[in-house]
Amino acid sequence: MTTTTRKIRPTIEELLQKEEKRIAEAKARKARLQGKLNEQARKARTRKLIQIGALAEIAGILDKSEAYILGALMAAAKLEEGSEKFDRVEAEGRRVLNERAEARRKEQAESEPVKEETALETEGGSTISRPATITKNGFTIRPDRPDL
Repeated sequence: MTTTTRKIRPTIEELLQKEEKRIAEAKARKARLQGKLNEQARKARTRKLIQIGALAEIAGILDKSEAYILGALMAAAKLEEGSEKFDRVEAEGRRVLNERAEARRKEQAESEPVKEETALETEGGSTISRPATITKNGFTIRPDRPDL
């Protein structure tokens, strides 16, 4: 008669190995999450730097020396928030940004598709309308002819 021995309880060494594996997996998950967090922070910083570069371009100072740009930024940084000079500088910036936003809105409105409608008579005698042509940016699109 053959008897098989069966472990009823894991040994302390087996429990220790299992815990070490669980800890290693948790550390790997933590490292992945930390990496994602670092990536988000890096992307946010990069985005902010690009925005500041765009503002420098709008201000027309990209052709100035690095020393001039740094000096101008340092002078602006020294202005106390809420002071008269700070408020004037901020108001001028806001004015320029608002003008640019308004110009973009007008440009988008002008490039929106213009739809012309055509009346069609159905077999039952009722009339339906459908766009005959759509004009966008000087191009005409015919819905009944997708190849045009």
